[in-house]
Amino acid sequence: MKRLLSCVVLALLVSCGSRTQNTNEKPSKAKVKAETAEKKKTITKAVEKATVPEKPKIPKITGPALSFKKETKRAFVIGQAVAQYGEDLKPLVTRNDLDGRPVRVLAVSDSLYSHEGKEADICNAFNLVQVGLADEKIWLDGRNVYRVDADTSFVVGGKDFTVWRTLYYGIDVAHEGELVGCFSRKPMVLEVPASDYFGLVKEERTEFTTGSPYPYFELLSDEGNLDDIVGVEPGADSISFTFKLKRTYMEGGARISLKVSPTEKGGYSARIKSLEEYQEGS
Repeated sequence: MKRLLSCVVLALLVSCGSRTQNTNEKPSKAKVKAETAEKKKTITKAVEKATVPEKPKIPKITGPALSFKKETKRAFVIGQAVAQYGEDLKPLVTRNDLDGRPVRVLAVSDSLYSHEGKEADICNAFNLVQVGLADEKIWLDGRNVYRVDADTSFVVGGKDFTVWRTLYYGIDVAHEGELVGCFSRKPMVLEVPASDYFGLVKEERTEFTTGSPYPYFELLSDEGNLDDIVGVEPGADSISFTFKLKRTYMEGGARISLKVSPTEKGGYSARIKSLEEYQEGS
């Protein structure tokens, strides 16, 4: 960016300077002052144009008029730029303040929607979801809203913990009883009543981490992978613990050791310590 700005300023100075060098007449002080002011004004506008990023366009959606059913679920919003819509389906604003925030699901559209111009593919479809924040109710693209689903509870070091799986309001691997093979993220949610924590778990990437970068640890559940928690051990520091996961593939699987620890910011993070693959029958 600095190099771009330098080039813009240099080009403008050379251009402006060349106009004053085409005459042998000595300009008056007033003329020089006016030309200098004009140069500064032109340069300022060029710099502002080069440094101010364009606002992201909110995709329009297509589908029938909105009708919905009420639903009460705990959920999380995930996404750095989340599109917010009105009940008339018109795009309103892009929200940059929602990633990782817990919300209450209040209503879900009866129909599926898709972004205007997108290929007519079931995997591009989603529900509109109304969520409640502390002081507002807003409609969001359901692919950014992950409701907590099945849970597993356990006790470590005398403390109760609950791990929740999540599902988003888009199309998953199956839809209406049929296998459609769509891909979705499956971030894990951890609940620790003793510390009043209920939130997502950040992932620390290691040599055992696979797939595209994603900020949160996932309990996989798709066509080719299924994660199950088969055990848990307390850490030596009494504040961390280690999950024993069994990951089942189409053929064979893996035994995973996952360390979960509190972070300095009050959340939790997870890192895979070991991953041992095996074949069926071993």
